[in-house]
Amino acid sequence: MVHSNKLTLFALCVGTFVVMLDTTIMNIALPQIHTELSASFSELSWALNAYTILFAALTIPFSKLAHSTGKKRFYLGALFIFAVGSLVSGLANGILLLVVGRVLQSLGAAAIFPLSMDLAISTQDPTRRGKVTLTLGMTQGSASAFGPVLGGMILQNWGWRWIFLINIPVVLLSFVLIQKYIPNTKPSKTDSRIDWWGAGLMTAGLFCLTLFLLNLRNTGVAAESFFLLMLFILFFTLFIRQERHTPHAIVDFRLFHNKNFKLATTGTILGQILLVGYMVLMPTLFETIFHRTSLESALLVTPATVAIFALSPFAGKAMRKIKTHLLVALGFLVMGLGYLGLAFLQAPLNYGTYIACSIFVGAGYGILVGPISMLSTADFTGSDLTVSQGVIGVLRQLGTVLATTIFISGLTTNLASAHTPLDYISSFTRLYLDASPAALIIAALFLLTSRKSVKFTKGSYEK
Repeated sequence: MVHSNKLTLFALCVGTFVVMLDTTIMNIALPQIHTELSASFSELSWALNAYTILFAALTIPFSKLAHSTGKKRFYLGALFIFAVGSLVSGLANGILLLVVGRVLQSLGAAAIFPLSMDLAISTQDPTRRGKVTLTLGMTQGSASAFGPVLGGMILQNWGWRWIFLINIPVVLLSFVLIQKYIPNTKPSKTDSRIDWWGAGLMTAGLFCLTLFLLNLRNTGVAAESFFLLMLFILFFTLFIRQERHTPHAIVDFRLFHNKNFKLATTGTILGQILLVGYMVLMPTLFETIFHRTSLESALLVTPATVAIFALSPFAGKAMRKIKTHLLVALGFLVMGLGYLGLAFLQAPLNYGTYIACSIFVGAGYGILVGPISMLSTADFTGSDLTVSQGVIGVLRQLGTVLATTIFISGLTTNLASAHTPLDYISSFTRLYLDASPAALIIAALFLLTSRKSVKFTKGSYEK
């Protein structure tokens, strides 16, 4: 039984890792894809955004649909669709086929992400719930960090197509283990109707928000940007109105009455912004300013990735003695200090200083990712648990979009006024200097939150 439990958890972690990995792994391959497919970067942005938008918008509806059709069957179907999407993307001979492949990937990812946590908790011994939650949380967080590193290694050795094709044997492994070790789940008899109007409004809102952020980066505050912002506000308002008046809402706003869940949502989106901000800018800095190859640039962010893996188990053990909101505060504090150190990088690059700062960024995220996952699941079971993870998935994707847009927009603005080598380096480091106080303020806010937080004791939750 213990052996099968571990294999089951491993299979679910594999599924979670591969779908979260594909939110960031493609970024580093854009120059190669741009050259080979003769596609503009504006066109390529749709391959990125199609995955992010649909992943975020369909996570909650698909998680509810899974309950009415059988979670195991739905999960296996999602793995199959994700694998087909990876195959189509890897074999694409034009931008249209690449976008189609990414859409198929997102359809699978939207179900795999929330169901992984649901199936892990429901199939494991209840006394292991805390450890299971921590393990899935670590997997979710580390996948974003691994994207640029793994992408650089694949690009250097096999080319951009293998960024997608490598998913297929990994997904196949997860499929076989899930089929063998997870028991069949019966469809839920409860009312599992889906608010497709709400799902449509959410999709339209996220679509407009993404376009607004991208347009803001390219044209600034222009009439088109203002129009897109107004559309986002309109769709978001209609979405909230729809969800409050339908008996089968895809987002139950009562979730946000739970203090632990509110802390988790705040920590998720802000932590993702800080992690992705580091992962987006540093490879670009190494390639453009310090003239490193894609592989070298990717490897230079591995100290942060290693720190995430090293500190996540530490946070798991620390939760037995320390309240989770205090650990989240510590995580943001350490990330803020890492950002502050990156703000003072100069040429020639002092690798010792850089590695220390990189470790701080990764360590901070490693400290907070487990407690955040724990906060997001502590008070929920059944369909509420699945929906809560759907909301977390949406916010994680939104954090990725916000981070990419905020940091790249800031970099574009800074580079426009750069004239000397020092100016070009400062274009990057100034962004970290501006962001570091925000991380420290977030840490202070978590430190001042209510004392009614979750503590992890002997594999379970303790209030």
